[in-house]
Amino acid sequence: MGFVNSLPGVFQTVTYELNTEAFVNGIVTQAWAEVGTFPAKFQRGSMAAAVVSDQFKADVAAILFVDPSDLPDIDEKKNRLKIGGQYYSIIYIDNIENVSIEIPLKLWE
Repeated sequence: MGFVNSLPGVFQTVTYELNTEAFVNGIVTQAWAEVGTFPAKFQRGSMAAAVVSDQFKADVAAILFVDPSDLPDIDEKKNRLKIGGQYYSIIYIDNIENVSIEIPLKLWE
């Protein structure tokens, strides 16, 4: 956790969940299943908006910084994240020169 450890903010345990679909009596139902956790630096509000492009500033509620070796295989479309009891959608995942992963988040809708 070299570079990420030097960033401001506190480490949080991030729970990631996978969206699954099942057919029940011919009807598609969706459910979320907890898959695992990983550590990340977590920043909210203006601190998060300060590091994303203008295209996403209106949507971003928080941002995660993750050491590349700590990041599990997650996907913007298949996973949602839970941090401190709040659910978030992943806006995008950006690998910054293989020293830090930046993940802007929006509140789960």
